[in-house]
Amino acid sequence: MDITVEKKGLCIVNLKIVIPPEKIGEELNEKYKEAIQTITFPGFRKGKVPRKLVEKRFGEHFDLEVKQALIQEAFSTAIDEHNVEPVEEPEIDFESIEMKHDSPMEFEITVEVKPDFELGVYKDVEVEVPPIDLEDKEIEDGISALQNRFATLEDMEDGAIKKGDYPSAKLTYSVEGEEDLVREDTLINTVTGIVDGLQIPAETQESFEGKKKGEAVSFEIPALPDHFTPENLRGKAAKVAAEITNIKRVTPHELNEEFFKFIGVATRDELNNKVREGILTQKQSMRNELIEEKVIDRLVETHEFDVPKKLLDRQIMRQEYQRRMEMMNMGLPEETVEEKAGELKEADEKSSERFIRYSFIFEKIQKKEKIFVTEDDVNAEIKNIAQARAADPEKILAEFEENEMLGALRSRLRNDKIRMVLRENARIVEKEIEASSDEESKKEPEKEQEASNPESE
Repeated sequence: MDITVEKKGLCIVNLKIVIPPEKIGEELNEKYKEAIQTITFPGFRKGKVPRKLVEKRFGEHFDLEVKQALIQEAFSTAIDEHNVEPVEEPEIDFESIEMKHDSPMEFEITVEVKPDFELGVYKDVEVEVPPIDLEDKEIEDGISALQNRFATLEDMEDGAIKKGDYPSAKLTYSVEGEEDLVREDTLINTVTGIVDGLQIPAETQESFEGKKKGEAVSFEIPALPDHFTPENLRGKAAKVAAEITNIKRVTPHELNEEFFKFIGVATRDELNNKVREGILTQKQSMRNELIEEKVIDRLVETHEFDVPKKLLDRQIMRQEYQRRMEMMNMGLPEETVEEKAGELKEADEKSSERFIRYSFIFEKIQKKEKIFVTEDDVNAEIKNIAQARAADPEKILAEFEENEMLGALRSRLRNDKIRMVLRENARIVEKEIEASSDEESKKEPEKEQEASNPESE
């Protein structure tokens, strides 16, 4: 077998492969020998069927099987013997490759490969992070948040709408001068500004504040969105009259014995301490993540290499899809989702490239540090997930296996170990720092992406 490796561009390699006819003949002989021993033909004992009969009946099928097997074997040999590291299996057009019995089979495979670079310094990287401070107001806010977690919704018979309330309204849609649609008891989200699946302007949101039961707010929709029902009104301008029918307000739980029992404390002082410890733990976790991200930023800056284009394009598509799904799950209308996705396209592209780059750097760190994910690691994490869901670990494991999620779980655990190595070996300088909005926007999606790391184990 003759293999020639030629670099064609950034992270692209072309493999020229020639398989001699002797090799083709050997594989076909094995295939027919096996078939003759197992196939039953009328009038012939098993193992005594003439090869010509088998060739006549199965020749085309066996040729295809042998051709595919030889191509796959040749590709595996090429990447093993020539240190070619593809980022994924190549797309091979088997039909376009011709195989004859008396001449060599020649073909080419173009494959995208991992970038070739040396791992630089990743320990003793200096990063500046703010010190951990805790103010009394944060503790009070934490207690208020706990009170709201156990809050109740109460009807406000005489009160006016405040931001954060949950009013309901009778909506009357007027399209082209006619009252075409009435919705009863439609919930109004005074925080997100979503009414009946429609995103209303900020000034309209504010106009609901101060209104009481029986009062109305009017607003206009330039074009009803594509997801609106009924379908015949989609794309049309509409005037909407919203008559307030009910107002529900969140009433925080009182700080009493019942509340303390919910939280698992006996006194207000114990509650303060528990909230303080929780906030400090959360701040330490956020600080750890900030350290990791700053080290990763530094590694991306100091390691220069080409990024496989197709891999990057797929990651951009994956992140854009993820962002769209998040916005749709928030209840944003389709046109708003598209608008915001367009605005964030450049940020998604930068974030995706950063993710791909540090994924390759992580792979080299893993090899150098000999970092592995054991079955004990996986079982411990499954147990943690089960505990958080109040579920049986065996059921969680079965769910991960059924949905083929164990690979993503192992990849995340591997990345967590690498991040810990980076954090524990970083040189920390405490300094008050204002995080830029740019930095914050790129961090969140990347932590999610790590579960589907392109360089999984």
